[in-house]
Amino acid sequence: MTDLSRASAPDDGVARRTILAGAAWSIPVIATATVAPAASASGTLALAFNQASYSGTACSTITGAYVTATTDGTPTTGASITVTLSNGYTFAGGSTSATGVSGTDGRYTLPTISVPAVGGSGTVTSSSAGASNSAALSAASAATVSYGYFDSSVVYHGATNIPANSTLGPGALYLTPDGRLVGSSGSTVRSGIASCGPASGGWFAVKNTDGTYGYFDSSVVYHGATNIPANSTLGPGALYLTPDGRLVGSSGSTVRSGIASCGPASGGWFAVKNTDGTYGYFDSSVVYHGATNIPANSTLGPGALYLTPDGRLVGSSGSTVRSGIASCGPASGGWFAVKNTDGTYGYFDSSVVYHGATNIPANSTLGPGALYLTPDGRLVGSSGSTVRSGIASCGPASGGWFAVTNVSTC
Repeated sequence: MTDLSRASAPDDGVARRTILAGAAWSIPVIATATVAPAASASGTLALAFNQASYSGTACSTITGAYVTATTDGTPTTGASITVTLSNGYTFAGGSTSATGVSGTDGRYTLPTISVPAVGGSGTVTSSSAGASNSAALSAASAATVSYGYFDSSVVYHGATNIPANSTLGPGALYLTPDGRLVGSSGSTVRSGIASCGPASGGWFAVKNTDGTYGYFDSSVVYHGATNIPANSTLGPGALYLTPDGRLVGSSGSTVRSGIASCGPASGGWFAVKNTDGTYGYFDSSVVYHGATNIPANSTLGPGALYLTPDGRLVGSSGSTVRSGIASCGPASGGWFAVKNTDGTYGYFDSSVVYHGATNIPANSTLGPGALYLTPDGRLVGSSGSTVRSGIASCGPASGGWFAVTNVSTC
């Protein structure tokens, strides 16, 4: 420490200036040595769209979109870029993907994008050599809305005089904005209906606009329900789940206590989660059975099935029916579609036997039974063949019948 103190003394000023000058010259040398390796290790490709989002008009086109490839901020020439579209948006000719090479300015100009009749939100995604980037697509629907239904043979029938903004009820029924449950000809089945529950065996519960409850049988005849507590949830068939966890019948009598939630019915059977975290199911005679070895946080599948957090569809004993299941669709006639964790699709028949589905477009919605609703509004079967185009949404099945909302196609 003594030597250092003397080095900074006033009479050593010349020596100190010499040292500082040497230090000043050494700083750039150190900085250069630090930056140079970073520059030589760079060269990362980046992609960017010219807009964060693109909006269009239904049945029209979006033009002028391009993606720019750069390396360290410098335009990259000759990069092979693949661009994909989602949710019904296509390039001219109907393809959902296109590939091109960036020019001297680093740009790849996209082909014309066709906007579907249903409009909606989509995504345009670019990728090249490990780099990727996305932008949003959007358009309001300009399509004319109408209604229809499919019978148990999957034959389409048009519905008439259904008011705009009606909700799809069970089977071939529609709930109008003014609280009327109407049939496919628009004739009123009953007024004063606020909401419809899921069907089981063709029966379904309803909540009335005055706060009371009731149900319809398989002949679509209304019956009043009594002693149903306010704020009860509509269960499958003519059942109601009370706020205090009781599953009650149409007279308000308790079928079983300690029920937290009910799953969708299939063949009259439906799974339940109990308030203590355990699971069970009811058969078509509304008799309760306990389920065992069902992992916590499992989802209630159709009938007496459960979808575990790790993607296994299991039965009431916890045995695995099939692995790699991401989600289950609504049952119709005991059949239900599934989306697999690898993005493919399939379905289960009424014997709970799995069958693969082919040619189902990505991002399709699971329809009733073994049907799928594609992003471009086609209802397709398990081979990908089109049952009907211009379908916007499907209602819940009852007796194998289900209502649909149609939209005009471009």
